[in-house]
Amino acid sequence: MPDMITEQLPVIQDVMDLDYEFVEDVNEDTTQKSYKLKGVFQKAGIKNGNGRVYPFNVLEKEVNRLQPLIQENRVLGELDHPADAKVHLDKVSHLITHLEMKPDGIVYGESKVLDTPAGKVLKELLKANVRLGISSRGYGTVRKNNGVDEVSEDYKMVTFDIVSDPSTPGAFPEAVYEHKENNEEVETAPLSLVVEDVLDDMLSEVQVKWDKEYIGTSEGIRFYLKEGALDSYGTLKNHISHYYHLELKSPERTVEVALTEQNLKRTRDEFGVNIFYKIMEKVGYKGFNPETLIKANTEFASK
Repeated sequence: MPDMITEQLPVIQDVMDLDYEFVEDVNEDTTQKSYKLKGVFQKAGIKNGNGRVYPFNVLEKEVNRLQPLIQENRVLGELDHPADAKVHLDKVSHLITHLEMKPDGIVYGESKVLDTPAGKVLKELLKANVRLGISSRGYGTVRKNNGVDEVSEDYKMVTFDIVSDPSTPGAFPEAVYEHKENNEEVETAPLSLVVEDVLDDMLSEVQVKWDKEYIGTSEGIRFYLKEGALDSYGTLKNHISHYYHLELKSPERTVEVALTEQNLKRTRDEFGVNIFYKIMEKVGYKGFNPETLIKANTEFASK
């Protein structure tokens, strides 16, 4: 039943202009480190960057509803914005461990950074002092109230995600260490470089070769670019179909599709232009001309 409701009500995502604290704890017995994020996760009664207002009673109801799930370690957050209200385990980076509604309308929260692939990336981003945002995610409807978009009482809070594209100018909270030696300033690093370095280190450490890359989601279907020719396209040895194909994955089944012009046109017609353009961008990054699907030096090609 919850999945049906999720599909019927629109997803509501909002990034607040918030500050949080990044705390590093060391277990004296095992010397293992754990990382936590603490701070203001949401605010009631204030118009956010997307022009929406969350009434106090709406947030209070949802904070109370999530308490049993928090106690059971079931409220997971992701790194970056998902396209729907469902939690995707391959992108989980942190666990919400505490949510509290304050009398002034502030939702104070705490979360633990997990030792998942996405959690490792998040940890390194925070340690590098990369500026990130915190985004609330849920589903429900919005109504007009005195000219303001007000989130309705049917709103269901799902979780809070860590994002890099806040809806509010300046809404990039700084990561603050509880224990800094000599009050040193931590150098900032571009997000793309940090992510690239972390993923390279992770792959070297576990010696795993990724054979597919996530592209995006449309109509409930997750799209991947997968290595290996599913169906060679004629005799053109430099055509992308000799190197990659598409994998379409739903909860019920997985389908593999050859990367041909005809199949790409069907994909665009059936799943929309947004996912089509994401596929074309991925094709370009792999060094193929998105218009001809032939190997070429294009403006998208990797350096």
